[in-house]
Amino acid sequence: DRFWTVASDGTNTRIFQTASVLTSFALDSGSPNLAGDTDETDILAFNSKLYVASGANLYSRNTGTTWATVSTVLENDKHILSIYGDRLYISNDQEVYSIDTAEVLATTGSYTLNIDIAGNSYLSISTMRSGQNGLWIGTYNSDGGRAKVIFWDGVTENAPDQTYKVEASGIVAMTLKDEVPYVLGSNGVLFRFNG
Repeated sequence: DRFWTVASDGTNTRIFQTASVLTSFALDSGSPNLAGDTDETDILAFNSKLYVASGANLYSRNTGTTWATVSTVLENDKHILSIYGDRLYISNDQEVYSIDTAEVLATTGSYTLNIDIAGNSYLSISTMRSGQNGLWIGTYNSDGGRAKVIFWDGVTENAPDQTYKVEASGIVAMTLKDEVPYVLGSNGVLFRFNG
């Protein structure tokens, strides 16, 4: 019944909300000071709670006004949140972690991915979207070479199902339409996956 966002209060990155759909944003009274920059922080509803990944921390908020720290093991990098199945996935630079509905964090083993394998050490995760059969992950190439789009089943540790190069150095946005990924490259070109 309201909107949520992460923004700067002039000094710190904080969580803001509207009192209803039609009102202006105001600081959430229970908002923690977030260590991450606003452009490195993501916010998403999952498991009847609101989750925010920022800096090294993952926070959750239930229907009350209290924020709880779920984890402090994230890196101070850009975080993207996505839901697939009954898990919340959190990007962590070159890795993808996940939590289940009991908020148990997986950083290794099943439900985790490290893209720094098979020569991908120059890639960082820039976007992530869930489909019917897994997660589509867009990357940014820090060496200026080609970015990749990775499809992963969301379960098998460190084993992406497919990797596709894109004629751009980064993926700045991605969406799925009818299970087909569309990505916007850093060069301003919109790409459609053709199989």
